[in-house]
Amino acid sequence: MHRRILDVTSYTTLDYVETSLLGPDWTARSPAVLDVSTPDENEDLDPATVTLSLEVDPVDATDGERRATRVELTPAQARTIADDLESTADEVESAND
Repeated sequence: MHRRILDVTSYTTLDYVETSLLGPDWTARSPAVLDVSTPDENEDLDPATVTLSLEVDPVDATDGERRATRVELTPAQARTIADDLESTADEVESAND
């Protein structure tokens, strides 16, 4: 098993999600870790942001390279995403009831 770039702890938002990796002429599916956090003092990130981090497991990825992606969001951007996730989840649940 490879060493993760992101720490996976009991505080990790989602320690297992399925992802789709899309390239210009390929698609691959792979498990991943998704975490929402605030930067700690050891990170070179704006402390006034919410951090969304995704690490795709390279086992099923096409190039096999380890990487994690971080998106720094303002509180307003984080709320916009949260609202959109909630309304989309409601739509999916309604369609499947």
